Amino acid sequence: MAKTEESTIQTGHRPRYRYQYAVKFICYGVQDSPKDLVPGHYQTSVNIHNPHEVAVNYSSKMASPRNISDWQPVRTLKDDAVANISCADVPKYKLPPSAGFEGFLVIESTMELDVVAVYSAAPINGNEVSTMDVERVPGRRING
Repeated sequence: MAKTEESTIQTGHRPRYRYQYAVKFICYGVQDSPKDLVPGHYQTSVNIHNPHEVAVNYSSKMASPRNISDWQPVRTLKDDAVANISCADVPKYKLPPSAGFEGFLVIESTMELDVVAVYSAAPINGNEVSTMDVERVPGRRING
């Protein structure tokens, strides 16, 4: 059984990252929906799992055509632990105030991780999910 994330903020330089994941990330309420999306509620939740028997360091940032956040402090995901990044976490990335967010959550890690995005949407006049999609996000090897 997977454990909840137990993260620590590291001090000093960023570790040398070898893997990167670019996750499509959308968070909008009914009044906030941009012109290119059908009006409705849109939510994204990203699950990050460390399948290794050792801890893995990772960091993340948000990127959109309008803004790119700074990298978040390095976090350590213990062996067989799980972390989650959702729409509620967007303010932590300290982007300029906006009604919502559409762009990418970029994750870099020292070892390969399991990254899964869960997308849900609901119509304007409803509070129940009308559609949901779950996608595994492939990583790419980077030179760090």
